[in-house]
This record gives sequence, C-alpha cells and structure tokens, in this order.
Amino acid sequence: MTEEQIDQLDVEAAQEEAPLEKAPLEEAVQEEAAQPDGKKSGWTIVAIFAAILVLCTVVVCIAAAIAAFSGGGDETAVPIPTAPPMPTAAPGQAMIAISEPDQGDVVDITMPVEVQGKGVGLPEGNLVVEALDWQGNVLDRQPATLQGRDVGTGGEGTWSVDLTIKAEPGTAGSIRAYAESPKDGSIIAEDLVEVSLGSTEAVKSYIKIDEPTQGAVLDIDKAILVRGSGAGLPEGNVVVEALDWQGNVLDRQPTTLQGQDVGTGGKGTWSVELQIEAEPGTAGKIRAYAESMEDGSIIAEDAVEVSLGQSSAVQPQIRIDEPTQGAVLDIDKAVPVRGSGAGLPEGNLVVEALDWQGNVLDRQPATLQGPDAGTGGEGTWSVRLAITVEPGTAGSILAYAESTKDGSTIAEDTVEVSLGQTPVVQPQIKIDEPTQGSVLEIDGPVVVRGSGAGLPEGNLVVEALDSRGYLLDRQPATLQGSDVGTGGQGTWSAELTIEVEPGTAGSIQAYAQSEEDGSIVAVDRVEVSLGQTEAVESYIKIDNPTDGAGLDISKAIKVSGTGAGLPEGNLVVVAVDQDGDVLAELPATLQGSDAGTGGEGTWSVELAVPASGQVPGYIAAFAASPKQRELLASDHVEVTFYGEYTLEEVTWLLDKTIEGSEITAEFTAGTGSEDSVVTGTASCNTYQGVYTETTRAFGRNNIEIGPLATTRKVCDQAVMEQERLFLAALEAATSYKIEGFTLTIVYPGGELLFYDKDGPRPRTE
Repeated sequence: MTEEQIDQLDVEAAQEEAPLEKAPLEEAVQEEAAQPDGKKSGWTIVAIFAAILVLCTVVVCIAAAIAAFSGGGDETAVPIPTAPPMPTAAPGQAMIAISEPDQGDVVDITMPVEVQGKGVGLPEGNLVVEALDWQGNVLDRQPATLQGRDVGTGGEGTWSVDLTIKAEPGTAGSIRAYAESPKDGSIIAEDLVEVSLGSTEAVKSYIKIDEPTQGAVLDIDKAILVRGSGAGLPEGNVVVEALDWQGNVLDRQPTTLQGQDVGTGGKGTWSVELQIEAEPGTAGKIRAYAESMEDGSIIAEDAVEVSLGQSSAVQPQIRIDEPTQGAVLDIDKAVPVRGSGAGLPEGNLVVEALDWQGNVLDRQPATLQGPDAGTGGEGTWSVRLAITVEPGTAGSILAYAESTKDGSTIAEDTVEVSLGQTPVVQPQIKIDEPTQGSVLEIDGPVVVRGSGAGLPEGNLVVEALDSRGYLLDRQPATLQGSDVGTGGQGTWSAELTIEVEPGTAGSIQAYAQSEEDGSIVAVDRVEVSLGQTEAVESYIKIDNPTDGAGLDISKAIKVSGTGAGLPEGNLVVVAVDQDGDVLAELPATLQGSDAGTGGEGTWSVELAVPASGQVPGYIAAFAASPKQRELLASDHVEVTFYGEYTLEEVTWLLDKTIEGSEITAEFTAGTGSEDSVVTGTASCNTYQGVYTETTRAFGRNNIEIGPLATTRKVCDQAVMEQERLFLAALEAATSYKIEGFTLTIVYPGGELLFYDKDGPRPRTE
C-alpha cells in the first residue's frame, strides 16, 4: 500500500471517530476526500471495491492504534478529543496542522522534543517549526519539509522535526509551525498548540476510549475490542465495562496501561476484549475507569454511547428529496442535495453526481443527522456537489450506502436531472421615468424610459391612459442590450403624444405579450397627472405650534399643517433663531389622494432643535418651484425655544398657590468661600438661606436647604399658613430634578413643583 493510501485511510479513520457536529477543518477533509475519482458502476467494480475495503479496514485499525499511542493525553480527567484530521484546502490554499504534541500537553524538555504534523499546498513543501515561551521568545527554530509524492508541487504530506528547548520546567509556551510566501515573505499557513515546557507537578489522571467511537454499532456476535489511552493511573490499572441502557453490567475486564513509565503515573495505551450478550440493537455504553488504591473512589473515567448489535427492525433505506426527478440544476454554483435515510451503518452514505455515461463528476460523503441515526435509526442528510460539465448534459444524482462487512450496496436512490441548463429568465418590465405621482408636461412628446428582461425578442408596448382607462397613445419599444433578443436584460424608451385636459389623472403602462397566445407576460404601471392643473392655488399653513408658543426642545418638536398646489406635494420645514441661523431643517410631503398632483393634503415633521436656555425664533414651512426655484408658498409662526434648564439663573414660580399669591425661588451658586444662596417670596414675606448640593444618582440631585430667614410682615391667615407650610417643606428638602420647564423639589411626604416664571407655564390640575 502506498503512503498516499495510508494517509487517506488516516483521514477516513478521523472522520469515523469525529462527533456528529463536525469542525470546519473536518468538513474540509471530507470535501477533499470526495473529489471526482471515477465512476461507480457494475458488479465487477463493487467486488473489487469490497476487497479494497476489507484491506483498508485492517489499515485503519493499525493507523488508529498508532495515533492512540503517539497522541498526547489531556492534562485533565475528562475525555479528550481525537487529533485533528489532515487539513485540506481549496485550490491554491495552503494549510498546516500540528498532530504532536497535542493542545495542553506537558512536553519533556530533558530531551529533544519531537514535533510532527501534516500539511498541504506549501511552496516546495517547506515550513518552519519553532518553540516559544509565554512571552513569545523563540527558544528553538528548525526548518522542515513535507514528505510525500507531490509535496513539492503543492500536494499533501507529513513532516517532523526535533526541537531542543531550554527553559524553566513548567514554563507556559507554545509550538508553532508556519509557511511563508516565497514572493513577499507573508505567512500563508500556520498552526499553533499551547503546551507546558516541562512539568513541575505530577501527571493528572485521565482515561480515554479510542475504540469503539461514540454512536458505533457493535458486532456482538464476537468479542468486542476496546482500546484507549491514559495517564496518572495507580500502577497503570484500568477497568473496562459493557453496560446496557439500564446500567446493568454485561461484562467487566481489567487491563493495564502499556508504556515506558505507566506504573509510575506516565502515559500509555490499553486494550481489552469484552464478551457481550444482549438483545441486538439494545442501547448501551462502554465505560473505562480507574480507582484510587486508598479509598476506591473513581479518579478517572471515560464512556461512549453505543448500540449493542444492529437492530434488524430497521430496513436500510435512502431517499433523495432534492433535487427532484427531471430537475434542471444550476451548476454555476455548488448544487445542494438533501434527503433522508434509516438503518445505515453508523449513519454513513455517499452522494455522487454522474453524467449520462456514468462518469463520476463529484462524490461527497454524508452522515444522517438524528438522535439515533448512528445506531440504525432515521435521520436526514445534505451535501453540496461541485459539478463541472457541458451545460445541458443529461445526468443523475446517486446516493448509496455500503455494508461495512463486504462493501456491497445495501441501500440507494437516484434521480435523473439536467446538468447545467440555465433556467429561463423570468419576464420583467420596470418604468424608471416618469416616477409614481409625477406631473407630466404634455405640451410636447412625453419621454418614457425603463428596463426589462426575458421578453419575447425583447419587444414591449408603452401606453398612456386616462383615469377611466381610455387609451391616449400607444407606442412599441424594444430592449437595447447584448442578449435581449434571447431573453437577456436591457433598457428601452418611447415617446408618447398625449392630448387631454391639463390636470387629468392618468397612468403610463408598459407590457410584453406572449408570442404564443398574446397573454401578458410582464407589466409595470405608474400613476401620473397628465399636465399641471391651474385650478389649485399653492399655499402652506402651519397648524401646530401656534404663534407665540413656548417650545420644550429637550425632545423633538412636532410641527404639522396643511397645503395644496405644491410640486409633487413637497415642502421644507425649518427652525430658525432670532439671528436668522437655521437650527433644524427637514423635508415633508403632503399626504392626500391627489396631493402629489397639486391637490390638498396634510403634512407633519419632528424637528430636533439643538439649543440651550431661552432662544427666541420662528418655525417656517415653504415650497419652491423645481424649475425656477422661486418661492411658491410659505408660512411661519413666532416661537420661543426653551432648552435644558439648570437650577441657577432661573426665577422658579411655584405651581398651585392661593389665588392672588405668588411663591418664587431663585438659586445662586456660591463662588470661592461664599455659600450658595436661595432667595424668593414665600407669599407674604421674602426669605433667604443657604443650600448645598451633594451627590447625584438616578437623575436626582441631592440638596439641603436652610436654615431660612424671613421678613416679619403679617398677612391674611390663609396666606400665612401657606407660607409656613412652604418654608417647612423647603427646609426639609432632600433632592430635586429638572425635566423640561419643570423643577421638582422632593421633601419627606411630598413634592414642590416649580416652572420658569418667564417661560411657558403648563399647569397640572
């Protein structure tokens, strides 16, 4: 057997041992392994393939045993994944994989460290391997070259080097392998594993089952071989069990690790044969574990779920759901093939694309996806086939599964297809000019333009119609483009002469007809105004806000109104300050049944005005002629914009006081050694005192006010009582917040609500 065949068997073994949810690198392996390599036809080929498969099965077992013996063990007590399979690359893509040491290994640096791996697509097969410490310092660097038949021309192969590493035992580091571009020295492929450079502690205990794999169907008519690896086990002892789904032990056998220092906690491999008696198809598991010699506790274990024998209940079957019989496949991209199946060995099948002569154009492996698909149950599958063939070639899609014993076909399905006939382009027409709602100038010919595809000989018809559907003009047109006569894309134009009362509602229509029966195969239509009506006088009116309004600009301001006679119903709304600077600007469009053709409608926008404090200004709305750019209509309202307020520099007026009375508060922040002071009128008397702001949280500012001093005037009893309550609440204040025009001072048991005395006063009832 050649080295390439052994490498291929390594890949297949890795695929069989991989979990159902495959890594991208494993998928890449499957894609490379499934490239076209001949046709599957005739009983002679099947017999030859069966013989090869028997031989391959022996080689796969040998390769798997070598991988189990040489692969580094994980430093934890949980099962470790199998080594990554041989990477594959798309044409022109280079890849490198380090197979030894494994991720997380503790490498013995008392001797040269052997580093092994595989690669593909490397310039002249060359790469560099280096050891680095945790700071990225290079401890040793060695060149390597792929070994294989065609590695010098970009093929796949294996490599190995010995690195001499000098570092403090237990240092964290890494092993890196990379290849550089001969053109510019850039890295074109690399792989890296994190390792410990020497060990400062005892090897952690672990056990791993390598065979059988997760989900395997075991042949219990004979002894079952169970193999694996481990480390850190007392005297190297392992116990292996077969259990049914209820946990009953069907067989238990002791074994011992085989290796140089396994008796003192080192790594090694183990194997044992189990005799299992159970109902064929019974769900079960294979378990391997090691016990503490001190208290008998489990110090390491691994388990795999299996089927104890093949259930005879499920008849092997495969069905192709997509593509369907007679389908025309688009081979300009990968062709998706999907289906279902049941009763397949480990859920595996093969999918092929063949031409009418039976030549294999592409072959891909697939695996059933389902809860028990790996043990003979039902599941679904999917692959993508890359098919290169003369467009329109007759062919077929074949899906089949083979017996693991003799390689015979145990289930298959096939559908006849057309490989590469491009589907007919769906007929389509689009009017680009005029646009929906346009007002057409009908004093001269009206130009209509658009695009289309898939039209019979590229022909179409363009019409102008009034609102009742009466034909005003009709003109033929033809697509212009390189392949429009055979269904390709192109553009078209036509000129229509329209005689009608200006302002008449109508439409422009473009359509193509079937050459067979005259039916419409594609159509487009836009509603328009046939000429500009003179009846509607242009105007704009702002309904909200009203003239003189005070606007809170801490949030967007809604501006709305009405209008008519505006070109396509369009206008512009602006917010302007007292100096004439535009603070905000937005376009708007009239909403109404004929607003786009000069009729009446309503409009609204929300302006975000960036300003602070009190800013006088105005809101304006206007429309201009699209031709002369002259002003057609406008309106404006005087307003005052009120931005974000602060506690200071505002005369705050208390809401809800006795009629005829007024309570105010003015806060002045202190400077230097001077205190912050609050003053105001308390209904009858004026007051004064200090205040202190402290921490801020959740939108509220903490505040302490007082003590307060007042004048000594005597007023009406009700007013005096209001004053007393207000001053008491103010001295008890704990926090405040400002929202829009509103200042709220919080005290135990209530709130004091203030508004800007000189600004708008929205009152609450």
